[in-house]
Amino acid sequence: MEIEERLALVEARLARSEQREARYRRTALASLALVLGVGFLALARPAETDKVGTELKGPVSIVDKDGRTIFEMGSGNGMPYLLMLNDQQELVARIGGSTETGGGFLDLLHSTGREGLKLALDDYGGSVRTFDKKRRPRVTIDGDRHGGRVVLSDTEGSFKGWFHMRERGGVLLLSGNELKNTAYLGPAEDDAGQLILYTPQDQKGNRIAPEKKQ
Repeated sequence: MEIEERLALVEARLARSEQREARYRRTALASLALVLGVGFLALARPAETDKVGTELKGPVSIVDKDGRTIFEMGSGNGMPYLLMLNDQQELVARIGGSTETGGGFLDLLHSTGREGLKLALDDYGGSVRTFDKKRRPRVTIDGDRHGGRVVLSDTEGSFKGWFHMRERGGVLLLSGNELKNTAYLGPAEDDAGQLILYTPQDQKGNRIAPEKKQ
């Protein structure tokens, strides 16, 4: 092979090599430009691209080492909820949102599955209610349009007394057997204080009130 032919082959190889290197450079520059562009976009719009933590699509269950569910999180009727279960897979607590009031609630349950304590929010400031294992009420604290209220019940869940607010002020009412009144303490119609004592036979009561000044 003549020297001229060998030189021509070498020049052709060099030309092809330069073409490949040029393509590699263009590809590398394009990739670098894309990465820089995405980086600048992320810096310019952090609220849409920066997210902290891990996103999970509910419902989500958390299990113990034996595969038993101990927590369940999700949403229902547009409100979130969290359930907690014991090692017997009995529901012991639930936290969520109420579609009726728009506020939150917390329920603690006995092993019987019945509510033991209920805490909820509403337009009047919320309520706290306690129950025994048969879901008989014991104590209720809540509010209404007049103000706060405390209701007491006996071991059978029957009403035994309350202290609440009314239009004229606070009222204390006590009850005995068969829900019959025993005592009332509160304002009279003229806004003076009065005490009414009842007997089982006389539920009209004996009224004790300060004498009106002449």
